Amino acid sequence: PRVRGLEVVSSSDASEFIKKDMPKLAALPPGEGTARGKASNVASMFRSIDRADALRRDDDERTHALVIRARPDLRWCSDVNLTAALALSGDDVVLVPFAEAQLVFDQVALGAPTAMARYADAYEATLRPEVARNPYRGLYPEREMWRHFRGAKLRAYTMRNFRSVLVRRGKNGGSYEEDAYVKLRQDHPALAAVSMPERVDGSCNAATPRRRRDVDSPRAKI
Repeated sequence: PRVRGLEVVSSSDASEFIKKDMPKLAALPPGEGTARGKASNVASMFRSIDRADALRRDDDERTHALVIRARPDLRWCSDVNLTAALALSGDDVVLVPFAEAQLVFDQVALGAPTAMARYADAYEATLRPEVARNPYRGLYPEREMWRHFRGAKLRAYTMRNFRSVLVRRGKNGGSYEEDAYVKLRQDHPALAAVSMPERVDGSCNAATPRRRRDVDSPRAKI
């Protein structure tokens, strides 16, 4: 795709921005599970989402029907039905692969431009005020995203057929693929057993076929 805007920020500069924005961040409790001790990483992710969408909003030469946010190391193992996504889109609807039990998957999301602008505002509208207001609570990324959906009155519609893996850096300059839900599965094994998408391997083939159940959150088969 044609790149229309790019902002490069070093990790050290990003860290300084976050320290200035959230001086209480370093004093937060370490958190839980695989997010333990990673408050700055969580904050950096939310800030990156905000900055990326700001580049889009500043592009006055182009309008968008849909906006997709995805991690750069995410390998898509399935297509997305954009016609269905357009039909479901609205000012308060964001499509994500998983949303349940006060958790919203944060690696990929899509929706109408107005909805995605509200989604991307999680850093300023939710995370910064939350850290300032509750300095005794650790951060967990998917829970912070759920907290933002609740505060921003966004509705999470689930892309139940979406599958993905994360491409990790391996030894000697190589790479390998990892289950995109590996950390969530580890931290929430009971939830993983009934409602998370099945694992896919590096070839995007199902690794552990199993039966699924419906969940309470609205679902979109796209």
